[in-house]
Amino acid sequence: MKVILAEEAKRIKNDNVNSAFFQTSVRVWPQYGRVEIRGVLKTWIGDSKPFTDIKHYILILKRENGVTWLDNFGETDDEKK
Repeated sequence: MKVILAEEAKRIKNDNVNSAFFQTSVRVWPQYGRVEIRGVLKTWIGDSKPFTDIKHYILILKRENGVTWLDNFGETDDEKK
């Protein structure tokens, strides 16, 4: 896995890939430890115009002995794209 990640990092640097996430909304359900974040991910390759994707991420948090842990992180398809 370490080799694969190193190869990906090298490719990203060589292709001059940059990205930025612009948050558009956050919904929180404290009783479930659930946070949903929606936004726009813009990706540039070299000097090209950015590719734009609408993203919807879900975080599940657990609280244990006074410490908050990220239990799960995922992306879901959003029909409102």
